[in-house]
Amino acid sequence: IDFDKSSLQQIADNLRSPGGRIPNPDPNAAAGATIPRPPFVFGAKSQQRLLAACDIVRYYETTGRPLTAANMRWAAIRNFSDQWKALKKRKDEDEPEVPKITKALPVIKWTEAFTDFLHRSVGVRNIPLAYVVREDTNVPNPAPVLMNNMPHSQDHGSIEMELIARALHTHPLYRDDNSRVYFKLEEATRSTAYAASIKPYQRTKNGRAAWLALRRQYAGDDKWEAEIKRQDDLLHTRVWKGQNNFTLERFIAQHRNAYVSMQACAEHVEFQLPTEHTRVGYLLEAIQCSDAG
Repeated sequence: IDFDKSSLQQIADNLRSPGGRIPNPDPNAAAGATIPRPPFVFGAKSQQRLLAACDIVRYYETTGRPLTAANMRWAAIRNFSDQWKALKKRKDEDEPEVPKITKALPVIKWTEAFTDFLHRSVGVRNIPLAYVVREDTNVPNPAPVLMNNMPHSQDHGSIEMELIARALHTHPLYRDDNSRVYFKLEEATRSTAYAASIKPYQRTKNGRAAWLALRRQYAGDDKWEAEIKRQDDLLHTRVWKGQNNFTLERFIAQHRNAYVSMQACAEHVEFQLPTEHTRVGYLLEAIQCSDAG
């Protein structure tokens, strides 16, 4: 749909000054008399609602949903409009800093930080750049059922996540967003050993391919399994004897951070996380000091 704010404003202006003449409705007017055509009423509220309706039609087209009477109800349009304004506002705000691969943020954990960054960075299509690097390029058809009076499904929970999951990679502007992802990756890996992994995609600026290459080489299942084993070993083998400057508080924090890392790893590989009761048992066994104070 081609209507936007400026074209709707032009329509409103034309309706206020329609031009031409009409027969004079005054019964006392001379035969054949005419008057200027009066303006048509097209109020600001009607303009805003029509503009919101145009936006949601484009959104449904982007997410591969047919238009129905149910999904074009005002309740759904109003909900969409609130979320759409927030998404456009984020696009106009200063973009967050690109996370860099460092010693403090090793590459395997950087992949998660970079994915979060792409969720916050909005591309030229008003879609978070995370849609470029989602797992599947193909979009499931039919789409999940919409929630009642909502413009998105329960599976996705928001128009933002719906767009990330369902925006096609065949759109003419996808190339621009794909290039932006490449430039972000180049910035994140600059002056590191990991820059070589994205070098083959420098000419085409294929951000998705560069991301997949990086993740395949440095954050594949084997890397997550190695990380989860390292953190699991820490819970089982690291002990605190209170004989140096390493405080009990720091040791407890180390245990907690190990478990948090294991939770992150378990999202990528299958692993049975220890229960809270088991974790407390590991911690108590690891404290081998008669006077923890």
